[in-house]
Amino acid sequence: MRKSTQSTSSTSVVSAGHHRSDRPAIPNPVGVSEAAREESWQKASKIIGDDLPRKIMSLSQQVEDYRTRSTEDVLAGCILPPPEECKATTQYGTNTVVKAILENFGKEVMSTLDMLNILKVWITLSVPPASSGGNFGVAIQAQTIMTISHTEDNVYNFLDAVTKYSATRGSLVSKLAKLPFLQDNREAIRQLDIKAHLDAVVWGLELRNDLSILLDSIQKNLRTLRNPRPVEDYGASTML
Repeated sequence: MRKSTQSTSSTSVVSAGHHRSDRPAIPNPVGVSEAAREESWQKASKIIGDDLPRKIMSLSQQVEDYRTRSTEDVLAGCILPPPEECKATTQYGTNTVVKAILENFGKEVMSTLDMLNILKVWITLSVPPASSGGNFGVAIQAQTIMTISHTEDNVYNFLDAVTKYSATRGSLVSKLAKLPFLQDNREAIRQLDIKAHLDAVVWGLELRNDLSILLDSIQKNLRTLRNPRPVEDYGASTML
């Protein structure tokens, strides 16, 4: 009985081992990470060396153009019908000048968010394991990621401001349609357009400055961001 039990047991072990060998090999996660890290660096290097400087220059040119526009230029795009023509079916257009500025900045926003996301992924993939020590380089990486997140917050704040401007202007135009002879309603719309123009210029300046600071920080710490711990440090930590 003992021989039979041993034979059955050994057969089951061989069978189990045979099934395990038939299973597909599990991909090496280290290789996948290295490939993703290299791909993210290729994209980030293009942004650092070409796309981001171009973006900063484009924003500077646009801001310089918009900030020189007078109040009269901005209000020229605000065409409101006279009180006697204001009816429930009257079409009230938006301020064409402000609309063009916001649309142009909107295009800058989308491409900026794409670049910031790529840079954040690249730095995140470059962070070494927590067990490897060497906190100085990791601290620089964390600070750069915080700078990127701050810039992203400003971009989203701009998008929120555009939505709020459109909603507020629509509400004021609705009041104008109901009370066309109330001059305060007309003046409120004009003042809102002026403020929207100024806010857009300030936002453009802030985004230009944020991107300039970010680019300067990355360029100064590029070696540390790519390799927060030198190779010899990894060897030293292994010896400890």
